[in-house]
Amino acid sequence: MLRWIKNPPFIFPIVIGSILFLVFNIWLFSQYYKYILFVGLIVLFVFFILIFILFLDNKLKKYWPIFLQLILFVLMAYFFTFFISRIREHLIFSIVVTFLFWILLENLRRFFYQPRLYRFEFLRNLTPWLNFVIGFCGFSILNGLALLYRIPQLFLLPFVFLLSFWLYYFFIYLERLAPENEPNLTIPKYDWQSILVFCLAISEIYIVLNFLPTTFHLNGLIEITFLNLIYYLWKNHQKKYPSPTI
Repeated sequence: MLRWIKNPPFIFPIVIGSILFLVFNIWLFSQYYKYILFVGLIVLFVFFILIFILFLDNKLKKYWPIFLQLILFVLMAYFFTFFISRIREHLIFSIVVTFLFWILLENLRRFFYQPRLYRFEFLRNLTPWLNFVIGFCGFSILNGLALLYRIPQLFLLPFVFLLSFWLYYFFIYLERLAPENEPNLTIPKYDWQSILVFCLAISEIYIVLNFLPTTFHLNGLIEITFLNLIYYLWKNHQKKYPSPTI
């Protein structure tokens, strides 16, 4: 059994993805909302333990951002479902998130356990989609808390800043992993000053959007779009005017 966990077969991501889909949708079939929320959180906890065991084998120290990204992906998507009122939209969102998570988990399985047969660009190409889901769900939740529950923006603003910072950090982190598999790829640097300025810009956009007559879903979409746009413009600038690696 231990050998199976440390070298998981292809069926493992499918099983985990199926569990995730059930967690996202089980409350649709029950009237006991608060009990389903509790059970869902327990299942999520067990789910994270399984992921932890899967990637713990001498890999957690180096690849902990990937593990944390998985946690954020599931948590943001899970809590975002409570802001979806229509069952059809809820099911479609759950299917998309589960499918994306399965692709991510399968790519990580190959990256860790079949490195000779795996091309790192597949994982790198998944990062924008992963960040998009996390950012859209996270920003939408924060906008929803401000617009629907009247939580003060000053209380939510640090979470907007931290979420923006993490998404920028993960972009660069994954790019810096690539040279181990692709020696000819340019290594980006951790330009902390620029990253902090970008996070402040996203925070300001968050404040401005909350004064406009728009929905929290649209606000979340605008914020994650600006976040990605700023990053890729900065990335192209780094390619044109490279600086020493930090």
